[in-house]
Amino acid sequence: MNQASRKRNQVNIRCLIRPQLVPDWPLGGVLFAVALFGLYLPFLAPSTVGGDAGELVAAACGLGVPHPPGYPLHLALSALAIRTGAALTPVSWQLEPAWWVSSLSASFMADAVGLIGAMVAAWSEPIRNARAAGAFAALGFAGSPIVWEYAVTPEVFALHAFLVATLIYCVVFRPKDVLALGIVAGLGAAHHHTLV
Repeated sequence: MNQASRKRNQVNIRCLIRPQLVPDWPLGGVLFAVALFGLYLPFLAPSTVGGDAGELVAAACGLGVPHPPGYPLHLALSALAIRTGAALTPVSWQLEPAWWVSSLSASFMADAVGLIGAMVAAWSEPIRNARAAGAFAALGFAGSPIVWEYAVTPEVFALHAFLVATLIYCVVFRPKDVLALGIVAGLGAAHHHTLV
């Protein structure tokens, strides 16, 4: 093996161990998230569905406390979405509060999927078609049945997926930005204790 070949292999190994600091595909991730949100929108649950959805929506409407751990971040964001949505829409539309919480879930899941696609594209940079790898990873994640279900229903898991993806982004791509890491970890702890 000659010197140039050895040097090229070392560079590739370094890229695999330490991906570039900023994903080169942030705009692609944002566009992917917007398109995915548009895809989720027609499939949103128009009202409450099984599981904890009814309890979470009722707690957000009345600013109550759902079952432990209480999901305070999700509760506050859901209450804000319900009140903002009700204030901004015409009276003739009168969408259910659960629809607004479902749209919040779709937004967070679309953002999580876009961020996952951008991170996979950045990690795949040493290979050809890294952006295609990111897009396929994002599509695979977004299209899985459990992710799709929690993206279109008023549940807490979409926010959790977004916070976990953001935390991974902060740890891998911005390890020296302690403030961002602390904010995301704090928001994650305010949402659900399993993030810690």
